[in-house]
Amino acid sequence: ELKNKGGGGYDESQSQAGAGASGQIHDLEQYPSYFWSPFEVGTNATTQLIQKYEEEVGFTIPKLGSAFPVVMRNFDIKAEDLPTPGRWIRCMKLSSWVRNGQRQGLFTQHSSWAPSQQNPSFQEAYVDRLRKRDVSMWAPDLISSEGRDESQGTNDRVLPLTITHHADVPLTTLREVLLSPAPARHRCAVRVVGHAPKDVHDFGTCHLDEKSPTGTQWGFNLTLTLEDGTGRLEVRLAPPESDKFFHGVPACDLWESATSYHRVFQKTKQLVTHDIAQPRQGWITICIMSYLVYPERTQGGKEKEKGEPKRCFQIFGTSAVGR
Repeated sequence: ELKNKGGGGYDESQSQAGAGASGQIHDLEQYPSYFWSPFEVGTNATTQLIQKYEEEVGFTIPKLGSAFPVVMRNFDIKAEDLPTPGRWIRCMKLSSWVRNGQRQGLFTQHSSWAPSQQNPSFQEAYVDRLRKRDVSMWAPDLISSEGRDESQGTNDRVLPLTITHHADVPLTTLREVLLSPAPARHRCAVRVVGHAPKDVHDFGTCHLDEKSPTGTQWGFNLTLTLEDGTGRLEVRLAPPESDKFFHGVPACDLWESATSYHRVFQKTKQLVTHDIAQPRQGWITICIMSYLVYPERTQGGKEKEKGEPKRCFQIFGTSAVGR
């Protein structure tokens, strides 16, 4: 069993055999995190919807977020005392901590905030980050190249946990993903902070397949919870895109194949392990596509008609190569 030590690292308190028997990699033990977003995840954020919101609130939604998030907890500050989104403020007497490899400002009962004026140097830096597509300053250097930058020596090169089929595509933040109308495709620098099912054994599922000689086919079906400096997002990993995600491991019944299970378990462990002593490690590049699902509904026994579309997200073009 892998137990979280509170700072993001894992403590192998039992033998590897014990971990293999339980089959579970426990979610990171973390405080409830709420990332501000103007829309629900399932809402398709059209250009018209975004423009209407920005006109109502009177500010442009920031896309890149902050490399130094400030955590305000409900027992340190009342909800009615929170600053409104889009407001410039300055914070005094902040504390700080490291959670899951990320340094964060901590607003305590001794902290305070006050209104502030726009800072021209901050705005210029933000425009420069937008121009350079610098959206991963909290991640390891050269993560955008996915370890393919030959100008770096072998000893200096950061070996990636994942590679994508679209390494030439600029990185975007999860907030930009949420603010882009579906369908859309993105490449992001993120951390994996959770997965479902909880038990790695259950990643493999069997489904009907008319093209298969047996009439059935095994595939990897799971959900990964991703996080960066701007938001958190649950994304599906399903066939056929999941066939190559666990690099070199074909989909099968993981309850029956101990070898395949062990390899998938180790790759998953690498993805969700964030060591407090290495705050910039554990970041990966991943490709995410959004799409719309139209649920069918029946009214008064009449023909089925499409309901309101729901936006969903899925991983594509990504392989967990590990170290």
